[in-house]
Amino acid sequence: MKRKPREPSSPWKGRRILIELLSMQEEYFKQQAAAWFALGAKSYSIRQGEKLLFEILNGNSRKDSIYEKICLQGETVGTLCVGGLDDDTFRVQLRKDAAAIEQMLLLQRDLNSLASELIETRDHLMALYNLSQIMHSQLNIQDVLQSLVEELVRLVNVESAFAYLVDRSGQRFFATYPNGLLQAGV
Repeated sequence: MKRKPREPSSPWKGRRILIELLSMQEEYFKQQAAAWFALGAKSYSIRQGEKLLFEILNGNSRKDSIYEKICLQGETVGTLCVGGLDDDTFRVQLRKDAAAIEQMLLLQRDLNSLASELIETRDHLMALYNLSQIMHSQLNIQDVLQSLVEELVRLVNVESAFAYLVDRSGQRFFATYPNGLLQAGV
């Protein structure tokens, strides 16, 4: 069986998780901004490079005064920025806020991973169900074997597959996906 190439581990994956987190937890970030505004901040934002992902202004000021990287597994995925404050005490608090976001990113990553595993498990169960339905509805062993190979290709995420079966009487059955991949009798 020839496996389909897997999606490479992208350096952008962590950045996508941050965008997803901002979308799903917008209220949390609004509360964080309000807490900073109570301390005298003029702006609260999260960026990826020059791209602004989230921003709330308290007045007209857009100038960021303090910054803190947001990292996921050593990769910088964004920057937490607060404007109007420039003191070591505020920097310590900003680092704590960035660390909280990093923990949320880890949880979101794990949640995404679990969701993927659940989907994969569901797919496996559906494949088993489909195969049992096929086996009970078809009397022709060749059709069952062909269905098995097609389901295997889908389930294991490969480009092609074949199966060869010899029954008790010595009769041989051969199935491929895609059909005609190999010549029967080879």
